[in-house]
Amino acid sequence: MKTYNLLILLTFTLIFTSCKKENATSINEELRLISDSVSFTINNKSYFFDSQNEIGIGNRQINIKPSISQISGRNAAYITGGFYWYGEPDSTLYDISYGLVENLKLQSFKISFSKKYKNDQLIKYFSILMPQNNSDILKVGKQKFAVDFKKENTKEGVSLEFRSRDHSGTLSTYIPGFSILVKANLTKNIQDNSTFEIVKVQKVDEIYHMIEAKFSLNLFDENAKLYRLENGFLRFKVKINS
Repeated sequence: MKTYNLLILLTFTLIFTSCKKENATSINEELRLISDSVSFTINNKSYFFDSQNEIGIGNRQINIKPSISQISGRNAAYITGGFYWYGEPDSTLYDISYGLVENLKLQSFKISFSKKYKNDQLIKYFSILMPQNNSDILKVGKQKFAVDFKKENTKEGVSLEFRSRDHSGTLSTYIPGFSILVKANLTKNIQDNSTFEIVKVQKVDEIYHMIEAKFSLNLFDENAKLYRLENGFLRFKVKINS
């Protein structure tokens, strides 16, 4: 009788385990089939993109300041206005970028997630310095805004760019401008009434995770005109482990 009960228990366990595996596989397959997409409204007009056109990683110098002379053994972040512009020699701003377009490719959406690291915290992959994985950047919770992205790079966090038929040039969450010297007269508190929150990080398979985020924020055109983006929702698949 004890042997019989043991066989029943083993059989039940095998069936239950098999069902769990099938369910897990089914869930992963469902996630794989979900398209990457972003949706939001600006001035009560809705936008929706679901065609990926860009994904990448990069490095930038941080806390960039001017120098009247060239520094031996270092590459300047910018050379403009009669100055050489350099960041901190032992630190790097690492960023992950992701882009979507509409079907006609006349409008585009791009997001970057950036984080400051000491260089000794990073590994070199060809010419790029990168962390062991992206779990410190792409994690559940509210994100900061990199409001001086592509300028002084003193801030880390999220930055958005949006190009549309309805607006001239690029709208961005960061201070717009042609260069670090020629830029809009905006302060670094331009996103104080904004939010960007990653609400879900879900494993799709051994390589990819699904990221979901909600956001409401300010966008600025090249003349520093304000546009309010509301009801933002972003979903995309990305590698968490490098």
